[in-house]
Amino acid sequence: MAEIEKEANFEDILKASEEVVGPIYPVVVDKRTLEIVDGKHRKKADPDWPEVKIEFKSEKEKLLYRIHANLMRRKVSRKERASQLLELALHLEEEGVPREKIAQEIVKLVPELSPGYIINLLPAKYKSKGRRKAGIKSAEARKKKTTVDVPGLGKVDLEKEREKEEVITVNLAELAYGAVPIELPKPEAAASKIIPETGEVISSTVIEPKQHPKPEPKPKVVKVFPCPRCHVEVETLYCSKCFSEISIREIAKILRKAMLKEA
Repeated sequence: MAEIEKEANFEDILKASEEVVGPIYPVVVDKRTLEIVDGKHRKKADPDWPEVKIEFKSEKEKLLYRIHANLMRRKVSRKERASQLLELALHLEEEGVPREKIAQEIVKLVPELSPGYIINLLPAKYKSKGRRKAGIKSAEARKKKTTVDVPGLGKVDLEKEREKEEVITVNLAELAYGAVPIELPKPEAAASKIIPETGEVISSTVIEPKQHPKPEPKPKVVKVFPCPRCHVEVETLYCSKCFSEISIREIAKILRKAMLKEA
C-alpha cells in the first residue's frame, strides 16, 4: 500500500514538473516489442510524453540499460534492485557463466554498485563456496561466543545471565489478567519479638499472599457451520429481505451477545 502511494506521489511530481519546464527525459521504448524500458512513471503521468525507440539485441542488454538508467536518475528500493540483479544473474547463467563467477561478472557490468552490495543482494547459490562457508562459520562463532569482557566486571557469561533473567522474569501481561499467580518467597515461621523494657513477647503472623484463580478459556468464535441438508461448510448467509450477505462469524457474535444479556 505504501509503495502504491509513493508511486502516485511521484507521478504527481512529474506532472507538476512537466507543466513548469516540459518533458526533460524521453521515455525509452524497445523498438521491436514496444515495451517501456525506462520511463514508466513518466508515461503514467502523461500518455503523450515523448518517446525514443531503441533496438536492443537481447533481453540482457535491455535489462542492463534499465539498471544504468535507474542508477543515473532515481533511487531504487533494495527489493527492486535485488530483483534486477537476480534477473541479470539468470541471463548470465544461461550464457554459461559459472554460478560462483556470476557476482564478479555483474561487478564488471554494473561498476556503479559496490561488490559487497551486489554479493549481499544475490541469492546464496551465486556466491562462492568460500563466502558461503565463511558466512556459516561466522554465524556459528556468534552463537558460541557467550563470554564477553565488561569494564569493571571482567568476563561475563551471557548464557548464565540469561538463565538468571529467566528465573526472575515475570510475564506482566499474564499477571494483569490473573493467568499466572504471583510467586513470592515462602514466608518464614512466625517470628517472636521481645520488648526489652517490659520483657513482653509479641508474635508476628505473616499473611499469605492471595492466589488468583486462572481465568476460564474464552469460547472460540464460530466461523463456519455445516448445512443440515447437504453437510457443506457454510461461511455466509443471506438476509431474506434485503439479500445482504452476513458472515457466520457475525451471527455467532450476535448470538453470544444475546446469551450474555439473558444471563
